[in-house]
Amino acid sequence: MTKQIRLANVDDAQILTDLLQPNSQSLGGSLDGDFAYVKVEKMLENSEVTVIYTEDEMALGVIFSFDPATMQKPPVIEEMLKHIDDQDYLIYGPACIASEVRGEGILGKMYKELRQQTQGKAFYAFVNQKNQDSFKAHEKIGFLLISPFSVHDEKYWIIKAE
Repeated sequence: MTKQIRLANVDDAQILTDLLQPNSQSLGGSLDGDFAYVKVEKMLENSEVTVIYTEDEMALGVIFSFDPATMQKPPVIEEMLKHIDDQDYLIYGPACIASEVRGEGILGKMYKELRQQTQGKAFYAFVNQKNQDSFKAHEKIGFLLISPFSVHDEKYWIIKAE
């Protein structure tokens, strides 16, 4: 088995769609939004840096990062940005780890690679308050709770890592 953490590119759109879509809210997962192939392809084209964990050409983990000035902004991002005063940062996420490898430290390893690739820029992200596992996983790798916010009766936390 070949396991690898590397930078993702547009050629990875299908394997990332295969990872992300089953974890979308509409299919019972915890990721905000849906992740059709066309959307994932556009995310890869527009991301600042995307780190992927693969095993035998199958995506088992991903972390996207985006420049807030140029990214597409769904309502949850628009609302989150109203609470951020910093000038030089990236939006972190979505991050997704396949259920069969959760708890193996993959998020931390991918995050370390992302930090190296982005030269230590600060990251802001949101986590749905219902998703305690995600909050704890991100707290473990150094994210701190900044503030709560709400969008369409859904409650979120803003988290930050420097």
